[in-house]
Amino acid sequence: MTKDTSQDELLRYEALAGPRFIRLLQVSTDFETNRINGSFTHASLDDKPNFRAISYCWGSSDLVDKVWFNDHQYLGITRSAAAVIRFLIKTKYTGYFWIDSLCINQSDLEEKSNQVRLMRDVYSSAQLVVAWLGERADDSDRGMQFIATVREEIKKYNLQKLDPAHKRSFINQNPAFKDGDSPDWVALRNLLKRPWFSRLWVIQEMVLSAK
Repeated sequence: MTKDTSQDELLRYEALAGPRFIRLLQVSTDFETNRINGSFTHASLDDKPNFRAISYCWGSSDLVDKVWFNDHQYLGITRSAAAVIRFLIKTKYTGYFWIDSLCINQSDLEEKSNQVRLMRDVYSSAQLVVAWLGERADDSDRGMQFIATVREEIKKYNLQKLDPAHKRSFINQNPAFKDGDSPDWVALRNLLKRPWFSRLWVIQEMVLSAK
């Protein structure tokens, strides 16, 4: 049966109750239609709500997908936001999370300004910050695994207390890492070229995160 789209409209945001309030999003998938269903809740950061915060790159502003809040109201989302949300659904995460492109009313300049001032508190209050680097590409799985390998080597030889220069020196001398043109290093370099690593906000989002 074809869905009647004649009454579909953009969701109208409900105003936040105060300057320390944020919107949190919960999503699920309709497996018959593959559409994303969502619901908002409002929470005060002073009440220490349980949520995850998303750190990601907006990418293209083209709206390629939708989050539906009832049968006929929706918000458009970009490809990168859709990828993050569908990833969370795939991991079976059912709790609330904060993602700026949806949880902030982007057309309300006053709210947007106030929410930007809360960004430090949002990321420091989240139980977990999810850093979304993007979808699989350019052997990214190998690059991620290589990061884990390097980390284990650093732990094995108790190098955590060394300064960065000495860590690099050790890694350069370690036979497992000497071939800078190996597929592992190539995959890692490609991974580190992703736009997420060039965002200034990353420093705040990761440093302030509890986990």
